Amino acid sequence: MKLRRLFVAVWLCIAGGAWAQYTIEGTVSDAENGNRLAGAGIRLNASNSGAITNDTGYFYLEVPRGYDKIMVQYLGYKSREMAVGQSGELNVQLEPGSYIEEVVVQSIRASDKAPVTHTTLDKREIQKVYKGEHPIYFLQYLTPGVLTESESGTSMGNYGTMRLRGMEQKRINFTLNGVPLNDMMDHGVYFSNFTDLSNSFESVQVQRGVGTATNGVASYAGSVNFETVNLERQPAGSCIQAGYGSYNSSRLNGQFSTGLLDSKWAFHGSYSKLHSDGYKEHTETDAYSFFFSAAYFGKKDAVKINAFDARSQNGLGYEPADRATLSDHPTYNPLNENDKDDFGQQLVQVQHIHSFGARLKWVNTLYYNGAGGDYLYGWLDDTGSLNQINYPLTNRHFGYMSQVQGVLSDQVSWSGGVHAYTFRRNNQEQMVPDFANPYYNEHSQKDEVSAFAKLSYRVGKVLFQADADVRTTRLSITPDFNFLGMASDVDLVKNWFFVNPRLGVAYDMYKSWQLYLSAGSTHREPTKVDILGGWGLYDSAQYVRLKQGIDFLSEQVLDMEGGVRFRGEDLKLEMNGYYMYFKNGILPTGETIEFGSQVRTNIPESYRMGVEAVVEYHPVQRITLSANVSCQQSRIPELHFTGDSIRYSNRIPVFSPALIVNAQAAYRITPAMELSLGGRYVSESYMTLQNESAYILPSYYLVNGRVHITFLKKHDLALEVNNITSQRYYTNGKAMDLDWDGVPDGVAGYLVNAPLNFFATLTLKFE
Repeated sequence: MKLRRLFVAVWLCIAGGAWAQYTIEGTVSDAENGNRLAGAGIRLNASNSGAITNDTGYFYLEVPRGYDKIMVQYLGYKSREMAVGQSGELNVQLEPGSYIEEVVVQSIRASDKAPVTHTTLDKREIQKVYKGEHPIYFLQYLTPGVLTESESGTSMGNYGTMRLRGMEQKRINFTLNGVPLNDMMDHGVYFSNFTDLSNSFESVQVQRGVGTATNGVASYAGSVNFETVNLERQPAGSCIQAGYGSYNSSRLNGQFSTGLLDSKWAFHGSYSKLHSDGYKEHTETDAYSFFFSAAYFGKKDAVKINAFDARSQNGLGYEPADRATLSDHPTYNPLNENDKDDFGQQLVQVQHIHSFGARLKWVNTLYYNGAGGDYLYGWLDDTGSLNQINYPLTNRHFGYMSQVQGVLSDQVSWSGGVHAYTFRRNNQEQMVPDFANPYYNEHSQKDEVSAFAKLSYRVGKVLFQADADVRTTRLSITPDFNFLGMASDVDLVKNWFFVNPRLGVAYDMYKSWQLYLSAGSTHREPTKVDILGGWGLYDSAQYVRLKQGIDFLSEQVLDMEGGVRFRGEDLKLEMNGYYMYFKNGILPTGETIEFGSQVRTNIPESYRMGVEAVVEYHPVQRITLSANVSCQQSRIPELHFTGDSIRYSNRIPVFSPALIVNAQAAYRITPAMELSLGGRYVSESYMTLQNESAYILPSYYLVNGRVHITFLKKHDLALEVNNITSQRYYTNGKAMDLDWDGVPDGVAGYLVNAPLNFFATLTLKFE
């Protein structure tokens, strides 16, 4: 007992020294007219802690020892960094500024205190963990409810996807500076096509649930918005990053930034090369990416251009293998070693912003997003000869967005906008090597016009927020009538019209506590693959049925969220609960078709409910403890398959684990060295809607470590060690049909992941 008391006393002494602090207070105002700025953010340097000015522009902040700078920010104004060192009063004046990126993403992002369930990661948090992988892989550790899978068994290159609250990536809205990244036909995002783009991110926001109005596909499970580097803030300099790790994985990246030239011009560029052999055999990746950004900042107007060009060549690994095979041959890949792809993607954004003053901004964006390449599938015939089919496709995506943002008073702000796009695709199939004469040639086009409006109203400590979007969408498919063996006929045309409202309220409680509630509804149209039942239209009878209107129904979700937030000097806590009710939800059955894609079907009713939490705690100055948890119950009350006399009840949707936990402890050994150790637990989930015991994805627990060293004050060396215990774990799978008779054989197949592996990154910075 005495020993325990002595330990507590010593710990309190240490903690008391670490918690010693001073206070600062003051006001934030417009430097030109002296108007106080309500809602300005004050953030401690190298920290997420801070304060928000109240209705009179006043703020109060407790500053722990060790922090000597604050950053003051307000939308439409130039940020200001200030040194602090003792208690006192500050009167901060901000100069009006442009901030194209902030104004663009503001319309579709949630503010820190908005009644929306979200996580926002800034550049510092991203660069702390980033090593060149697809962004989905670091998001799974930094935000609740995210699952990922990888065809190669690693996070370096090749194909990978994520799930949010158990829902697949096709139900997540992805944007880059507000511009859609999803493929409008199948709603997928293929990060393999633009590897290493994350190195040019300024921030990422993940909204869980229907969130706020956005551009592109429906924010059904949630949305992920990427913001590229902010040129007005980016200092001049250059950087070289070189990395090497397990499975002959290597990465080389170089980037430069000019900073503001003559207070008007700024440029940024990044080029990257990446290679990995992959953990699974024949899943190698060779990729490059180039990103360029340029901007002009005038007194009232600013113009910015963002562009990237990227390409990757991958060995394919989407087919799972059964456990017995993996026990003898852990890296086994059922696909032929000649099954490869060669895909590229290009994006150009041109953004113009005009300021009518501090209270009114107008932003216009033109964009082009193109993608295309070859996708080979091969097999051996009875003579042992290789036969291959190439499935090339070409996407052309043109769009325009116009947004207006205004502030009526310190209490009322609003925004609205329109978005129109046309998306065109050409799908072909060719017998290799007869590329010039495709035996299948199909064209499709999708056009959409949408509009949104958002209103925020603050009364004292209460913030009300309402927004709605309206979407009208048309999909037209021109089949290959020669392949169908019929004369040319009319196109298949599908039309949808959706209205999606959202409401929320947030209440600032005592000191740093906040409560929020929200409710919203979103509709989502089926993908082209859902409508056709595959990647192409191969049957004339099916064409007739679809022309008669026999196809998938659109789906709808009603989402209710509530949560509490606390932000203190040493503790940050966020906890929320949600209930999502789905009508005609399009859910995967567990059966797969071409290229590992899931067969999906309409389910009349289903729901998901759960609790999510994020916590970050600094017990002493050098130690950071953090965790995020997602606990979910997903159910389908009644389930019936066409042609099946059995009626199922109380089924669990596929790949929807009940529990996901991430936890990490970081210790800053010296000001220049930090050591962190983390764990990740994912509970088991079903691979079929029938919830058969033979098809279960097992639970798993991972232990990962990281060492980060800063030398010569600005250069960095990081070593990441993953799956330290070499656990064999699986992130996807299916019911196997080993004899190809169309009936599962009671054997589960899995996508396996790498055992113990490492990756080291050297970063050299030059000013």
